[in-house]
Amino acid sequence: MMNFYKINETLQHSYYQMPQELFCNEKYKKLSIESKVIYAFLLNRMNLSRVNKWINDKGEIYLIYTRKEIQSKLNLSDKPVTRAFKELRETNLIKEEKQGFGKPNLIYIGKIEQEELKINDIDIDNYTEKVLADNRIKEDYYIGENTIQDTENLRANKNDNKKHKNNNIDVSQSERETKNLEDIKQKCELYLFKENQRNIIENTLDLMFYSNNLKI
Repeated sequence: MMNFYKINETLQHSYYQMPQELFCNEKYKKLSIESKVIYAFLLNRMNLSRVNKWINDKGEIYLIYTRKEIQSKLNLSDKPVTRAFKELRETNLIKEEKQGFGKPNLIYIGKIEQEELKINDIDIDNYTEKVLADNRIKEDYYIGENTIQDTENLRANKNDNKKHKNNNIDVSQSERETKNLEDIKQKCELYLFKENQRNIIENTLDLMFYSNNLKI
């Protein structure tokens, strides 16, 4: 016997999506939690605007979401909602356009500005090499060797063995390895780190992934 959805279950698999950058980007981190939640509500409301074709002559989409609706939705009074809208306007996440007396404002949603990452005053290449060198020393310790040169020889032998086995290995195996590594990097959410930190972590992941002794 099949079970079918009922009217009160239509929202069972619907979710509000809140951009993580509201919590990571320095420009938006100080926004109140009410502002961030309301911004997520407004993003979701654009689906209704798309269905109703609410766009201006520039092709920009707008929506209608009154303060009263949001107050009721979040069970908040007028004061925190008004303050949240002010914060969103000041950070260019929304723009309101008045329609006239008695009519609700039109709300335009501003895109989140990507944070400009600044590299610290350090030599990234040298720093990355130092981290990789430290990892090589650790690898030497685990395999019972004492020098980085021995580790390099081990890698060279490993590469030679791979070349000899190439005739017996399906090409798809290499593709699977690459995909597995990319999946690992994606789960690490590297985009949350600054560029120099991200490069160091990626290099470390590469080293550990292809090592015989340090496995992720």
